Amino acid sequence: MKPLSLDDFLLRVEQKEQGTISPGFDALWNKAVVIIGTSAEEGRATALADLLRATGIRPLSFVSQTVITFGWVLLFLLLQELHLRASFRFTRWIFPPVILIALIGITLCLLPHGILLPFLPGLIVALAVCF
Repeated sequence: MKPLSLDDFLLRVEQKEQGTISPGFDALWNKAVVIIGTSAEEGRATALADLLRATGIRPLSFVSQTVITFGWVLLFLLLQELHLRASFRFTRWIFPPVILIALIGITLCLLPHGILLPFLPGLIVALAVCF
C-alpha cells in the first residue's frame, strides 16, 4: 500500500491528462485498487488491502498448466486402454461421474488457497471417455 496525498494525486492526474509521462506514477496504479480517503481511514484501507491479497485468485503458472494437461491426456489414454479390454467395459459409465466428482472436490479443496483449477479439460476428458 502506497499512501499519497490528495494534492499530489490530483497534480499527477492533471499532468497525465496533459500528456506528461510519469512511469513511476503509472506503475503505482497498474492492477491496483485505489482508495481515496483521509489519513484516519488508513487502518481500514490496510485491512481492505490485506483482505484483497488473501482472497485473490491467482492464475496457475505455465508449468502447472502443462503438467495438468499431460495428466489429463495420460488419464484419458489409460481409461481408453482399460475400456478396450473386455473385463473393463464398465469404464464408459463409471469413470466420467467419478472424474467430475473428483474435479469438483479438488477444486473446492484448493479454492480457499486461492487456486482455481481449469474445469474444461476435465469435462472434455469425462465426455470423451463416454464415447
